[in-house]
Amino acid sequence: MDWSRAKNILILIFILLNVFLSAVIINELRGSRVTKETISNTRLALKERGVEINCSIPDYNGSAGNLVYKKISIDRKKLIQNIFGAGTDIDNLLMQEVVERDGKELRFKDEYSFSYKNTEPEGMISGLNNPDKILGYVEKILKGTEIPVLDYKIDSVEQDKKGTTTYVFRQKYKNFWIIENHITVSLSDKDLEVECRYQKVDGIRNSKKVMPVHQVLFKNHETFKDITINRIDLGFKNPKRDDGRRESDGIPVWCIEIQDKDNTVRRYFNAYDGDEIE
Repeated sequence: MDWSRAKNILILIFILLNVFLSAVIINELRGSRVTKETISNTRLALKERGVEINCSIPDYNGSAGNLVYKKISIDRKKLIQNIFGAGTDIDNLLMQEVVERDGKELRFKDEYSFSYKNTEPEGMISGLNNPDKILGYVEKILKGTEIPVLDYKIDSVEQDKKGTTTYVFRQKYKNFWIIENHITVSLSDKDLEVECRYQKVDGIRNSKKVMPVHQVLFKNHETFKDITINRIDLGFKNPKRDDGRRESDGIPVWCIEIQDKDNTVRRYFNAYDGDEIE
């Protein structure tokens, strides 16, 4: 047998196989994005309906699964110790849903969330004038609780007519926003309030095809009329059940920020079928 010829044939087969696999991968990558032409046509079609889009339209056309959480409660003992001091009779306070002392109030809402209010912040507030400093302050409160503060990114900053400034941070996981996991800090001249919800992510399961957001916009054409869209994000949200409670797992959602005159609201749409959810 001519082994030299056989070797050349095998090399040729491997080269052809690599070319074929490369072509398949390229097609898969192209298939996971909506074309620029489609995005451009979407803008034109929506503009005819009086819809101004002041942000990019995501071209994501891939898959996403359900977000699965671990059932691990917030470390109440560490929170009490961080807020009220190491000398506090922690064991006695652990049984209380509301802990009040020295102008501070810590309220446990459920096993994954709490609120904290400080009515005597003294000169603390003046130094908390940007998201980084605020998150640094929250990091001290949450020290040792295993809540990944640095995974929380600034989502919005708003100031009301009374002068209260509210900073909202939400957790990001693999570039997806986790809507339910948030840290909300409100600052005024009189007090400081922190609300936090964190449930540890276990992973993403059962991946399915996602409806591209331009199709969601067209499907809900009656909703998107004579308004301005300022922001579009893909994230996870726990939908409400018929009994008012929320599902234990998060589903992928398109989060769309809509401005109608002076009102700005966020609406959420199931990324599998495009239906609006609460």
